[in-house]
Amino acid sequence: MEIEHAVLVLKKGGIIIFPTETLYGIGAIALFDSAVSKVFKLKKRPLDKTVPVIIGEITQLSMLTDTGKDFPLDLIEKKMWPGPLSILFPARENLPKGIVSKDGFVCVRLTSNKTARKLCIRSGYPLVATSANISGTSAPASLEDIDKRLLELCDFVVKSGEKPEGKKASTIIKFLDKKRIKILRQGAYSFEKLKKLGLEVVNIGGGVS
Repeated sequence: MEIEHAVLVLKKGGIIIFPTETLYGIGAIALFDSAVSKVFKLKKRPLDKTVPVIIGEITQLSMLTDTGKDFPLDLIEKKMWPGPLSILFPARENLPKGIVSKDGFVCVRLTSNKTARKLCIRSGYPLVATSANISGTSAPASLEDIDKRLLELCDFVVKSGEKPEGKKASTIIKFLDKKRIKILRQGAYSFEKLKKLGLEVVNIGGGVS
């Protein structure tokens, strides 16, 4: 029942707090402009500081990007996803500003958390999935760690289901070509694991949060 209610809230443009594979997230349907804007207002986060998006199945990726032949989609689908690895893809036109970077990319991962996947699949949409905290404060790994102001202001809190593992936030990468990547944020998906896939890491940055 809890998932069903959360989905109804999402479809009405509401905001929920829910577990992801790493931490608790605050989210909304990623294609609803007003809902995405509300997430930013609740977090007190500027719209130009974009947030990641999760999908529940690989087919939902097409709602966000048209990758063409520039990405090793077979490798991504079979070896890299699902899990705590977010990948930058060229964004489709007319996506909400809060999920599209200034250079036209959207940050996406296929979540491995069963509850989060159900929310995506049953709502029929990708979801914004940014940590459930006020910007500048610690990201929560448990419900008890979430700021009471957020709990009161969001429309629904998913309290059951698969809990976060309490790890770091997801690792974020950008493909420079089919074999070379740049790590924009180091996180729960390790550098060593990426190298074992035969990828060449040409740069490690820290510009995405």
